[in-house]
Amino acid sequence: MTFPDIAVLRMRYLRGPNVWTYRPVIEAWVDLGTLEDYPSNTLPGFVERLTTWLPGMIEHRCGVGERGGFFERLQSGTWCGHIMEHVAIELQTLAGMQVGFGKARETSQRGVYRWSSAPAKKKWAAPVSWPPATWSWPPSTTPLST
Repeated sequence: MTFPDIAVLRMRYLRGPNVWTYRPVIEAWVDLGTLEDYPSNTLPGFVERLTTWLPGMIEHRCGVGERGGFFERLQSGTWCGHIMEHVAIELQTLAGMQVGFGKARETSQRGVYRWSSAPAKKKWAAPVSWPPATWSWPPSTTPLST
C-alpha cells in the first residue's frame, strides 16, 4: 500500500487558556488524506513497525488506563489521527520534554485533524509556526555548521 503525503496545514503555539486546556499548547492542523480510511489493524506490518521504532509508547496508557493501553488500541484498530497524537507525544518525550497533555480531534473536513500537546513544564513551551518563514523544498543539503 502507498499513500499520498500527509500535509501539515498549520502549526502554532497557543498561549493558555485555550480551547484545549488552561495552559499553553502546541496545536497542528494535519490532513491525513486517504489514511483516514485505514485503521491501524488494516495496514499490513504497521503496528509491528511502529511499536519497534517507538517502544517507549508502551508507557502510554491511552483510554485503556493501564501501561500498554495504546499498544492494545493499535492491535485492535485505532485511527491515524489518534496514532499521530501518540507519535507526536512520544517524539517530544524522546526530545527531553515532559508532555502532560495530548489530544487529536477530527474537524468538519474529512481527514483533517486538529492535534495538540502541552509540555508539563512551561520552559519547554516555545512559540512555533508552520511553515517557517524560510521554508523551501527540497531541504538544503548544506551542512548546518562547518
